[in-house]
Amino acid sequence: FANTLPVRMPADGDVAGAVTAMRDQLAALIAHEHAPLAIAQQASGVTPPAPLFTAILNFRHAGAATGDDRHGLTGVEIVERGGGTNYPLTLSVDDTGDGFTIGVQSAVAAPLGAMVAKAAEGVVARLEGRGTGDLDVLDEAERALVLHEWNDTTVEVPGRTLSHLFEERAAARPDAVAVVFDGQAVTYRELNERANRLARLLAAQGAGPERVVAVVLDRSVDLVVTLLAVLKTGAAYLPVDPDHPAERIAAMLADAAPAVVVDGPVDASMMDDGNLAVDVLPENPAYVIYTSGSTGRPKGVVVAHGGLAALAAAQREHFAVAPRSRVLQFASPSFDAAVSEWAMTLCAGAHLVVGTKDDLMPGEALRRTVAEHAITHVTLPPAVLAVQDPAGFETVTTLISAGEALPADVAERWRPGRRLINAYGPTEATVCATASEPLTVGEMPSIGVAIAGVRAYVLDAGLRPVPPDVPGELYVAGLGLARGYLGRPGLSAERFVANPFRRGERMYRTGDLARRRPDGILDFLGRTDFQVKVRGFRIEPGEVEAALLGFAGVRQAAVLDRADRLVAYV
Repeated sequence: FANTLPVRMPADGDVAGAVTAMRDQLAALIAHEHAPLAIAQQASGVTPPAPLFTAILNFRHAGAATGDDRHGLTGVEIVERGGGTNYPLTLSVDDTGDGFTIGVQSAVAAPLGAMVAKAAEGVVARLEGRGTGDLDVLDEAERALVLHEWNDTTVEVPGRTLSHLFEERAAARPDAVAVVFDGQAVTYRELNERANRLARLLAAQGAGPERVVAVVLDRSVDLVVTLLAVLKTGAAYLPVDPDHPAERIAAMLADAAPAVVVDGPVDASMMDDGNLAVDVLPENPAYVIYTSGSTGRPKGVVVAHGGLAALAAAQREHFAVAPRSRVLQFASPSFDAAVSEWAMTLCAGAHLVVGTKDDLMPGEALRRTVAEHAITHVTLPPAVLAVQDPAGFETVTTLISAGEALPADVAERWRPGRRLINAYGPTEATVCATASEPLTVGEMPSIGVAIAGVRAYVLDAGLRPVPPDVPGELYVAGLGLARGYLGRPGLSAERFVANPFRRGERMYRTGDLARRRPDGILDFLGRTDFQVKVRGFRIEPGEVEAALLGFAGVRQAAVLDRADRLVAYV
């Protein structure tokens, strides 16, 4: 402990190579062992408060070697030492000549002693040709915990599509109000009959399973009717915001090649209003939503009927949506959060309030809309919560934050007086993959655990599960997994990979960094790539950069996110 020498530990390559590299590095640095740490700090270029080093290794020769067979040593004793430490890991190794004693002190909650023992056994057993990344630090019980016990979310598959679930509610409560918009109130019976008539008209025009119907409509009762009608035919709907640039709309329609486009009121009054009998499989597409693309080309995510029905059932349960609930349709129809809002509402027999864009503007307009309709359930992105005053939201019993990371100070402002739930999910996992329990006072917002029917894995670069408290990439599997990207098999194969823990299943590589707490709850830590979230919308800066490079005279472009906006450099 007389002299502390900062070194850089190689984190990849084979074990023997890593040991050799470390020995060579120490041999080169040993001439500087008497230099004060202040000099090392200055020479390193590392600026406080960033630490100069994060772990301490102290190696002591406690005895002489007996014979030349040192690589055959098998005696390893791990001692979890008490006492304080200022570093995530302090490791003391005593070489006794015929064994090692390894003392472990940790400033984090993970049981590092057991992990070091597991890794040490692997090194002793197979030193040559073994990669450092191949060393397993989890025993069988820990593997079972992180892979299976924390993913015990199996539920009975509904076996019915969303339209069937809605039809059951319409039959049970035909005179209850289903949708309210701009002074109009439509009952479940009326909504079902209108959707049935339009569905028959769409089917006559070619809508059906494995077909796409583009819906280019503003927020309205007609929009809800049309979405239900498309699902009743077994087809997939493609929501298109009429306010989007004409070039983007044209690109989406050209890529999706819809069989039918609905872009205005449709008279289907002459059609039969009875429920349709259409054979729809759980794997048939239910909707296609386009997200930002890193190459400048948006990609269409294809979500199946089975995943949509499972989502509606899981969220109805987790968010406590009941027939007496009043749910606000806040999200843009082209944003997948809108799917969650109307699907869970109509499958619960609840009351969906659809507002105009002016009604939903953050500030006084949104407060007035919530109060006027006595909204009980609303999903809002943190960017809206940050600028909205909680006063006037007294009727809201359940507030769901989603779309981007929820800051702790924003959570503290909104938590009192209601159930505040933080939800997480990529479009490729049917809107929502995980959700927290109601956040408590002073709790750092987590993204909870996987919802019913979904499995979440935190893995390293080699697709191995990482221990609690260790960051890794979040992978999602289960009922809600999308079929892939429309017409892009290469990209689908890159992001939807085989699940090594369940035969015959795929999992989606989210690109999000996460970490499990010791109790299994997930924390969101950021991205592994350049994708950003701005006001709840998923954006690939590369798409914006590609558009900038299309201007004459622009040779290079870089786009960064700054708070709630994008900044471009050309």
